[in-house]
Amino acid sequence: MGSGTVNEICKYAAYIKKKEYIVFPTAPSNAYASNTTSITANKIKKSLNGKFPMAIIVDLNTVINSPKRLINSAFFDLVCRITAQTDCYISNFVHADKYDSKMYKKFFTLEKKLIKNYNKIFYDKDSIKNLFRSCIVMGLTTFKNRSSKFGSMSEHMISHYLDMFKEKSNATTHGEQIALTTYSMIKLQIIFFKNNKAPKLFYKKNEEKIINKIFDKKQSIYFNEIYKRKKLSESQIIKTNIKLEQNWKKLKLEFNKIIFTHKELFKIFKKNTISYKKFRFTKKLYVDAILYSKYLRNRFTILDIADNAKILNKNLKKII
Repeated sequence: MGSGTVNEICKYAAYIKKKEYIVFPTAPSNAYASNTTSITANKIKKSLNGKFPMAIIVDLNTVINSPKRLINSAFFDLVCRITAQTDCYISNFVHADKYDSKMYKKFFTLEKKLIKNYNKIFYDKDSIKNLFRSCIVMGLTTFKNRSSKFGSMSEHMISHYLDMFKEKSNATTHGEQIALTTYSMIKLQIIFFKNNKAPKLFYKKNEEKIINKIFDKKQSIYFNEIYKRKKLSESQIIKTNIKLEQNWKKLKLEFNKIIFTHKELFKIFKKNTISYKKFRFTKKLYVDAILYSKYLRNRFTILDIADNAKILNKNLKKII
């Protein structure tokens, strides 16, 4: 049936028509075992309800012969665990949103094995089986939590922004974009947590004008409403600054546990020459995506808190 895009269409159609469906994938993707679907309308990407499949039937002989680029793409879409987990941890700290560390630990075991055997996923059946198993676990976690937040935070929001504004010449797969954005967000998270002293957050004014300038009228109304749900008020900024000072050491220790595999992951990105230039994104578009993608979804991430701390703009050169 193909890979991610074909599955999203079938999953959504099955939900709308109230029909059952079975997945026969020809390439790995973590979207098969979830009941959410990523649909774009008016250039706005939304997570909508989808049908959970009756079965996922995988022929390893077929999958192992799928294009290397699609196998790579599935791998990249999985190992954004670091950025998504850190973002969920930040969101839990600031907004008391759900954060399940036990769930992440289970996936971390699979991730370590995936990274260790990265070179084998293109020819070894056991390795690609582990890749597919990891994809299914990621999808089931989305199903269990009724949200894609577990593996989709700042890195995916930047990718969504790129999808909205990129040219046809930017022929990247979803996973390739996630590799690029994961690299940038890990670097930003490291910068945010590097100092021994807690960062200080500041209230940001006139963001409605920024949103109105970037997006068309219909989109602006939608994104302004979305952003209001997570934007920190002046009183919340004061309370969060106090909490940051009191808990900074603990936050840093937890972050250092979360990014345990990042050096090995960076080596893989380097091997694949992951960069915005390789994917033919202009520097302006990629910088804009990093600066403004926080307005796309009601998910509080490193993009929000680093912007409030005046760290994001100052470190753009280091993270792109």
